[in-house]
Amino acid sequence: MTENTAPDQDTTPEFNLDDWLAGATIAQASVDILQRPDLLARYDEWERRYERAQQIAKSNPDAGLDDEDPLLEIEAEGETLLAEISASRATWYVRGLQDDDANAINEAFPMPDKPAGFDKPLPTVADKPTNAQAEAYNRRFRAYEIELERYNTAHRDEHESWAKAAFEVQTNRGAEQIVRCLDRIEVAGRVIATSITHEQARALPSKIGDVQVGKIIAAIKAAREAEPEVPAGFLSRSSATSPE
Repeated sequence: MTENTAPDQDTTPEFNLDDWLAGATIAQASVDILQRPDLLARYDEWERRYERAQQIAKSNPDAGLDDEDPLLEIEAEGETLLAEISASRATWYVRGLQDDDANAINEAFPMPDKPAGFDKPLPTVADKPTNAQAEAYNRRFRAYEIELERYNTAHRDEHESWAKAAFEVQTNRGAEQIVRCLDRIEVAGRVIATSITHEQARALPSKIGDVQVGKIIAAIKAAREAEPEVPAGFLSRSSATSPE
């Protein structure tokens, strides 16, 4: 006699949203920053010397048979230089800038009010103007240019002062983005920092250059705006090795 068995119990664990949210994180991005970008110039110079040495060796294959190969010395120099560059590389991990942080930054570093500009409208000319109308327009336009130049001269200091103040605000805002969004800095897989002060962030352009600071800011923007996706290459490899 066949014994009736109860249907399998659903063993799927109950989903707990609070537990899921507790383990959730916002997106991050990473970017490699060189502590010594000047080493790249030295590497470029090394490459040129190495190429010249290779050309000389090809044109005179018998050279160095009785002595040490000159290419070996240059190659060893290149390996040492590459090791220095590698040791100079740090990976910066940053989070996306959140709205609360953005608002706090704007409040901490408000943009100065822009001074009023020259508001006199440009002269206009009718479609298919007559000669008289064209000449009248030219006179009005020359008078407009003279008045504009006088205005700019009279207000040059005011506008230059505003431009400098606005640039200072933008610099402070950029530095504060790095302060608030930095998660960690790693060198060779070892965490060397988990925070940065505003003063340190302000000093970055003079230390590592505007271009590399721009890379950090761009990574913060990417972490905020880019849709989190698993790399397609990883998915392809996983599919290829998964059992059917």
